[in-house]
Amino acid sequence: HSNEFRTIFGADVVYYVLSGTMVIANPQTGEVHRVLPGEAAFFRKDTWHHALNYSRESLRVLEYFSPPPSQGTSGAYARTKPLLEISNVKYGIDTALGHWPMQRSEIERDFTIRVIRVHDLLWRLEGGKGNEVSTGLLCSTENLTMGKIILQPGQHGDLHRHGGDESLYLLEGTLNLFCPENEGQKWFELKPQDGFYLPAGSLHAYHNITDKPVTLIFGTAPNY
Repeated sequence: HSNEFRTIFGADVVYYVLSGTMVIANPQTGEVHRVLPGEAAFFRKDTWHHALNYSRESLRVLEYFSPPPSQGTSGAYARTKPLLEISNVKYGIDTALGHWPMQRSEIERDFTIRVIRVHDLLWRLEGGKGNEVSTGLLCSTENLTMGKIILQPGQHGDLHRHGGDESLYLLEGTLNLFCPENEGQKWFELKPQDGFYLPAGSLHAYHNITDKPVTLIFGTAPNY
């Protein structure tokens, strides 16, 4: 909470937990959330947030952030915002005392941070001709679309492009990525914890040529 460290940004942000237990709080509203591996926290610009590791193992988190810091939406933006008054910093919603869970919907309606659990993903089938790929969206805004893709053994998706830059992170399995318009290398193999960057408009397709499922996280910005 110092002058040089103000955790309030001018961007849409998703924190996807890979390991450990993340507790994330908004000290302005008092809301506190626990986020477990495989879950994510999503918030929009001008949201105060403090994230902590509440487990005995390392907290590993993927961060997707758009518009990017290079556009002045992180530290430079934060320094333009006034600090919270210490007397107003909260780590709990006191108005919920005596009213929980009876007024749960009213209390949660004002949350600024949304925890996205497995059952909260918005699923869609992308592609065609028998190559429909199971895609679950964690969020989709005018700045950022982020989701999870699952490829069954032997499955591959159609060639496609995105209107924005895309960043991939492989959670499990072995992914083969085909980029037919690349100069030079056109096939790439990713293992768990590997990442991959695709500039906007890059033609590509996902292939699972193994006998085990493939699961990956993707983010595209600004346009899907």
